Amino acid sequence: MHKIEVTEANHTFLFPESALEFTKEQTLVFARASLLYLSKQITFSQLKTTLAYNFLNLKRRADLTKAENSQIAENINIISTLTEAYFTQKRIDGKNQNQIVMDFYLQKIPSFKIDGITFYGPTDALFNTVYGEYLQLINHFTTYSQTQNIGALNAMIATIYRPEKDNYNTIKNQTDYDGDRRKKFNSALTDHYSTFIDKLGFDTKYAIYLYVASCQHFIATTSALDIGGGATIDLTILFNETQTTKKNNLGLLGTLYSLAETKVFGNIKEVAEQNTYDILAYLVNQTNEYNKNKRNATNT
Repeated sequence: MHKIEVTEANHTFLFPESALEFTKEQTLVFARASLLYLSKQITFSQLKTTLAYNFLNLKRRADLTKAENSQIAENINIISTLTEAYFTQKRIDGKNQNQIVMDFYLQKIPSFKIDGITFYGPTDALFNTVYGEYLQLINHFTTYSQTQNIGALNAMIATIYRPEKDNYNTIKNQTDYDGDRRKKFNSALTDHYSTFIDKLGFDTKYAIYLYVASCQHFIATTSALDIGGGATIDLTILFNETQTTKKNNLGLLGTLYSLAETKVFGNIKEVAEQNTYDILAYLVNQTNEYNKNKRNATNT
């Protein structure tokens, strides 16, 4: 956290260095302001100022165009530059464009209520999802990213946000409780849950979209994931940047059937019910073994 000291008021403001330090409220403020910027309703400078005001929780806004408020304007402009860390510049079609840094993989919106029903989301970086859930999530995420179809966005959220288990109060005290409050993933219920998600505010939907995008970015770029006992695995070998997203999705779907054929985790249904990271770790080991055998064959 940045510490901003205001000596006159004897007060220190805390200002997040990245989205990893956002609160739930700041995440939603960022989502709302970013949507205004992406739809060209505000400039990038106005986006930064909006974030600065909200993150500092400043209620009164002076007229910054007046000369007597020039010092306030200067201070706000200086503080607003801290928000530039939330973006990166990428050259697209010959122009520099500001893109959001994918630092939203920590769970900031653990639940929300619609029509009296509370929907609970997964933990940080999708750690408590199952493989079938993950595959469906990425499919809907990709569809929305490519088409902006709101139905795909609703289905994406409905895949990972689900009501509480019916027997939650009983099983939460059992020694074998897995810590997941959500009902078990069932793809047949996604459309039903989507009818509720459709009523969710778009700022919250976009915040969750950023979470999913950041989770996938985390998975695809993590080269040293701690799996315990001092061991790490490189997940990046499973994601080839030269491939299109569509090809990657088809490749991931293919792993479901390939793994079922090995019988290591069981049939297709049993593979789909395994923890996502357990499957990814196994795929990494298999890929490393394949590459090793390929190198040995080349050298002989």
